[in-house]
Amino acid sequence: MTRLRVLQPDHLRGDDELLLEKMSDAGVDHAVIVQPINYKFDHRYVSSVIRARPDKFVGMALANTSEGPERAAAELSQLVKTEGFRGVRLNPKLLPSDETLSGPTALSVASAAADLDIPVAVFVQPQHFQDVRVLLTQALHTKVRPLSKDRRG
Repeated sequence: MTRLRVLQPDHLRGDDELLLEKMSDAGVDHAVIVQPINYKFDHRYVSSVIRARPDKFVGMALANTSEGPERAAAELSQLVKTEGFRGVRLNPKLLPSDETLSGPTALSVASAAADLDIPVAVFVQPQHFQDVRVLLTQALHTKVRPLSKDRRG
C-alpha cells in the first residue's frame, strides 16, 4: 500500500494508522473517509486505504465536475465500481464557471449516484439552497442512504 508521509510533529499526523489508533482509543469500529479537497480529484490515497481496510473504512469521493456532465458521471462510476467508493460529495465551487448546482453537471452526478445506489453529500451555503431544491426536484430518483461497511458498490 502506498502511504502519504509528511514530516511533521506527531500531533499533526494525518495517516491511516493514526486514524485507526484514534478510532480504537475512542471505541469506533468504522469510519467514512471523505476525499480531501486539497487533493482534488486524485483519489489514489483514499482508494488505497479503503481497499486495504474494507473492514474499517468506506470512502466518499469528490465529484470531478470540472470537465462537464459526461466526464463527471463516468469518473464517478469508475470510482464506485473499481475503487470501492460508496458515496460522492458535490462542491459547487468546483463546477464549471457557468454552472450552478441546478445545472447539467450536478444533475449528471446526482443521476449517476442514483444509478449506482450511493448517497450524495452536497457542500452548500445558504446561497445554494434554491439550486439544491431544483437539483432534488430534477433528480427525484436519487436516494439518500446511510453509508455502511456492509454495502457493496
